[in-house]
Amino acid sequence: MLSFKFYHGCGDVSNAAHLFHLWTKRGEKIQVECSPEKSPLFLAGGCEIVKKAERTHHWPHPPKPANKTWWNLLQWFMPKIGEPQELWKELRHTRLNLKNLVLEAHKRKVDSLLKGLPEPFVVLHTQGNTNKESKDFPAGLERNLVQHFLDETNLSVVLLDWDNRTPTFNNWRVRDGRSSKNLNLPELWELMSRAAVVIGVDSGPLHFARFTDTPRMGVWFHHHPAHFALPDENSAHLMESGNPLTRHVREEFNIVETHTITPEAIVKNAIRMMSMKPKEVCARGVADRCRYDQWQPHRLDREISFNLFYDNLKKFKNPIVVETGSIRSEEDFTAGFFGYHCGLFLKAKEGYLHTLELDSGKAEFARKWTKDLPVTTHVTDSRHWLRDCVDMEFAGAYLDSADIYEPGYAECCLEEFKLVEKHLLPGAFVLIDDTSYNGVAWEGKGKLAVPYFKAKGWRIVYSGHQTMMVRG
Repeated sequence: MLSFKFYHGCGDVSNAAHLFHLWTKRGEKIQVECSPEKSPLFLAGGCEIVKKAERTHHWPHPPKPANKTWWNLLQWFMPKIGEPQELWKELRHTRLNLKNLVLEAHKRKVDSLLKGLPEPFVVLHTQGNTNKESKDFPAGLERNLVQHFLDETNLSVVLLDWDNRTPTFNNWRVRDGRSSKNLNLPELWELMSRAAVVIGVDSGPLHFARFTDTPRMGVWFHHHPAHFALPDENSAHLMESGNPLTRHVREEFNIVETHTITPEAIVKNAIRMMSMKPKEVCARGVADRCRYDQWQPHRLDREISFNLFYDNLKKFKNPIVVETGSIRSEEDFTAGFFGYHCGLFLKAKEGYLHTLELDSGKAEFARKWTKDLPVTTHVTDSRHWLRDCVDMEFAGAYLDSADIYEPGYAECCLEEFKLVEKHLLPGAFVLIDDTSYNGVAWEGKGKLAVPYFKAKGWRIVYSGHQTMMVRG
């Protein structure tokens, strides 16, 4: 039997309850002494609440940067119940719930708080109690964010605040912190369960939201989610780009990067969370970064065409996509980095990507970056593969093989298009990279393919730096 005093914040308790559940579900008895208001979390984790425990669990930070819950999984006093990597994988999929602890009185209190509030609504928590300089929304951002929700969406906002630190708003679509300060955990669970999305900093409410089925989005200013959050399929995390750790854990934690955290970025991704799986929100976030080329004076708009491509793919069940050419340089968003973010998208949609690459070195790089995604990179001439894939049907095709400085690049694109045409499902889009219209003629990889297929009745869906077509 394990017996712990556990007097920590709501975030640590939420994560610890999920961790302890790995032991209690195997029959290990865990007793916990804790503050009474947090006992529902440990009860949900299968623990027994006692008045006096044997030892203090300090829930220590790792001695060097690592995930805090992972580090506590490894503590010497926890009985061995399996290999750490397998337990971590199991923990990622562990979902506890407080539904059975929510009473009618709790529901009535939430009914009173929400009375008359137009739905849908978001729950917003912007200020923590510890390490505030690293966690909290900067001055002014919270007010601007709420105003942006009011001005640009039909969403209402419920602010969480137990210490009277949030601004007040004279608006019927806002419930400020004064109305939520006395909520206990079952009531908070009921409130979050009714929300469209929960948005929060690295603090108790964000981690507690894991007990609900509501999508949640962390907003991180200085800390990294890989160090403090538990990854799972129902959460995404917004942070500024530039942290070298992110490229290694983006897919695991569904990290969305933006140049600067602004009200626009938060609202855009919150709205995405309402209709997309977090894995898809992550993929869209990577596609959003494909918007500029530092070596050219004009704006590249691949993020528009990529997102239109994904919008169309959502119409297909288990979509299969084919890509000619492959990613070839680490996080080179200015070149598109399609195989990576398409793999993320298709993982959310239970689809698959076939990448066709002639160069074995580039193919090996692509395999490294997509090893945990539903992607197969074939070392082959794209035209040979497309000619031989007799039974394949594609929901979309991305043509990006021969570079425009290579001899015969336009002829290659035209031949690929002709070969892939017979394998396309009705309504499938074909997206051609580096193909634009200069006002007189078509330029780039698709300069022969676009006019050829327009003459055959194909329609242009979008054309900027890339051109997208669908059978008319």
